[in-house]
Parts: sequence; structure tokens; C-alpha cells
Amino acid sequence: MSGPQPTAPRKPASPTGPRRRAEPARSRRVKHLAAINEVVAATTSTLDLQQVLDVFLENLRRLSGADRAGVMLLDPRTDLLTAAAARDADGPLPVGLRLARGEGAAGRVMENEKPLIVPDVRRFPHFVPPCGPDPSQDTHPVAQALSYAGFPLVSRGRIIGVASLVGTKPRDFSPDEASFIDTICRATAVSIDNALAHQELQRRQQRELEVSYEKLRESERLCDSLVHMIVHDLRSPLSAITGYLEIFAVEAKTKLGPETQVDLASAMRAARNMARMINGILDVSKMEAQMMKLDLAECDLVQAVARSLADFESLIGARRIAFEHPQAPVVVRADQEIVVRIVQNLLANALRLTPAIGKISVGIALDPEQVRVFVADEGPGIPASYHRKIFDKYAQVEAPTTTTTMRNQTTGLGLAFCKLPVEAHGGRIGVDSEPGRGSTFWFTLPNQRE
Repeated sequence: MSGPQPTAPRKPASPTGPRRRAEPARSRRVKHLAAINEVVAATTSTLDLQQVLDVFLENLRRLSGADRAGVMLLDPRTDLLTAAAARDADGPLPVGLRLARGEGAAGRVMENEKPLIVPDVRRFPHFVPPCGPDPSQDTHPVAQALSYAGFPLVSRGRIIGVASLVGTKPRDFSPDEASFIDTICRATAVSIDNALAHQELQRRQQRELEVSYEKLRESERLCDSLVHMIVHDLRSPLSAITGYLEIFAVEAKTKLGPETQVDLASAMRAARNMARMINGILDVSKMEAQMMKLDLAECDLVQAVARSLADFESLIGARRIAFEHPQAPVVVRADQEIVVRIVQNLLANALRLTPAIGKISVGIALDPEQVRVFVADEGPGIPASYHRKIFDKYAQVEAPTTTTTMRNQTTGLGLAFCKLPVEAHGGRIGVDSEPGRGSTFWFTLPNQRE
């Protein structure tokens, strides 16, 4: 009887057994998770829809090995898929395609809400290129598509679009590859949805802003109309007051004492200033409504400025005025009456700000393309932040409390009136100034007669 048979030693497990096969699968899952986290982190870093789509498509194309990647988004207003972005190895591609549910490969993904893999589109008669190009914009040659893979973009339980991968050669996706791409698309869909919501919020805010702006414009128009009517009605009684004051001044010249005559002269100046303000309001309204037409003709700026200075002789007082100009006439094509009024407004502004014994410099400078007229004062100066604002309608600039302020002396329309006709002449207007060093207001007109 034979004894127990010796047992053969066990062979070591084959390196190709289940344990060895599990290692690549585990490593692949780790790599997939890392790639998914990388794409999600990149797409959640911004709410700009185009940036989100560009980052998503570039990563999707790289990780899938596809030649092209595109995204079509569902337009809730039309229930159509609209190509939003597409990329290949060279960068963005033109888009323009629109598909209904069930139309083409992307439309079927949309309708069925599950991935669709088409290894060879030549055997899929309903295939439509998922990302264009728009035939009307045939500026980017795109190689023929021979394979397709489409994945739904699902966010918060609803489908918002389709991500498409296109190859220029027939290609199939393994279940593991398809699951990996599908996971990326579903994870990134939330970022795309957030960017869409942000875009819609911006559009809504823009629409609300436009409505509010239009309401504000309408309120401003109504206010301007009311002011225009009131001011226009004030002009007639003010003209009567000014006329009676002038008659009274002539008749009372020998009957009133010096102090009373000074008071009467002050009253007449105040009435003329008020008339000037009223005319300024009406003129600005006319210029804005383009109702004031320019009477363009040859205009000698030297004569126009000299005439403006002559009209202000009674208001200059002890101030000194220096007028610098070329000896020869400076002829431009302009409306002389308007130019005179522009200079008068700048002079009135300088007189308000210059001390009683200060100096005002007026000048005309030439260069080949333009003529520059300037009025410089010795007032308190204007901060740089106000240099553009002061030419706006009703703008006010507070001067130091030790000097006269523009607020209590003017409507703020004089400079606004100057700006409108200067620009209508094709010129520019501005100011050079800084606090404590006075201001130089200037305007330019084209140096040509035709």
C-alpha cells in the first residue's frame, strides 16, 4: 500500500492574473479623477461664458484625442440647439449651426439625453456637422468629419446642451473612455450653466439699465421743456424792467446823488446779467435741439475778440486786460456772432474769478491747421478732476470760500453753451488750470476758409 503522495509545490500567481490587471484600472481611475478635477477647477474659476467654453473644449479635445470639439447650447426661447463654440488644434473654429431636437447627431443626443457614439459617420445618414462652420462664413477650412461622439450637458436635472467630439478618421470609444468623457461633460455642465445664468443676469441688468436711462432721458426732456417755457416767459418782463431802468437812468442823471446813481447802475448790471443767463438757457436748448443754425462766412477773429472786449469795458473796473494777437487779420470760416458770444462767455467767466485788481490775458495763436483763442485769469484755479465736467450743462465748481464762487454767480450754462457751437464749428474747447494758479480757457477753430 503506497503512502501519501507528495504534494506538488504551488506555482506563484501569474503576473498577468486579476491582481496585476487591477493595477492599471486603478491607476487609470486615479488619472481620470485628477483630469476631471483639473477641468472642473479651470471652468469654475470664471463666470465668462466664452472663457468657460474655451477651457472646457480645449481640455476635452486634449483628453479625448479628438480632432475637433464643439458645444451646442439649448436656446430656451426657441428650443433649438445653437453652436456656441468649437475648437481644433489650431484654435477656435467658426460656428453658426442650429439644430432642432432629433435633428442630426447632436439633436439625437439632445432628444435621448444620453451619449451617442458614431464610429463611422458614413454609416449614419442623419449626421450633421455639430459645430459648423456657417456656410456664409466660409473662412476656415475644416477637414471632413468621419467619426462622432456626442454627450449631453446636464445641470441641475435638465439638459442645457450637447458636447461633440469629431474625428477625421473612423474611431470607436471604449465603454471606459465614453464613461470618462461623459463624466467630464456632466461635471463641467454646472460651470457652463452658471456662466449662462450670469450672462442672462447681465443682459437683464443691461435691459433694465436701458429702460431706466430712457426714463431718465424722458424726464430730462420734460424738465428742459418746462425750464424753456418758464425762462422764455421771463424774458418779456425782464426786458421791460431793463428798458425802464435805462430810461430812469437817463432822466435821473442830474437829479440823483452819486450813491443813488451807483445803485441804479448796479441794478442795470444785474438785469443785464439775468438777461444773459436767460439767453444762455434758451441758446443751449436750441443748440441741443439743433435749432440754432450756424451762419458760416469769413470771420476775422481779431475783430471778433476786440468787439467782445469793447462790450465788457464797463465791467472791467480796475482789472487789466492784455490782448495778444497777430498783426494781420486772422480769417476763418465761422459764424461771427456766435464766436463773439463764445468769447464773451469766457470773458464773463474770467471777470467773475479774477480779483478786482487782477489781470486777464486774451490771445489768438496760429498754427497751420487751427487757430487757438484763449482767455487766462488770475482766479483760484480749477482741480484737474473738474476740467471736463465744467463744460457739462448746469455744472458748478466750488472755488475757495475766500473768493467769489461760480455757484452763486452763474447758472453753469455759459461754458456748456461755448462747447456746443465750438464743436459744431469742428473745433475743440478746454481748460488748463490747477488750484492756486489761475485758469486758461481756450478753444480752437479749423484754420481754413473753405
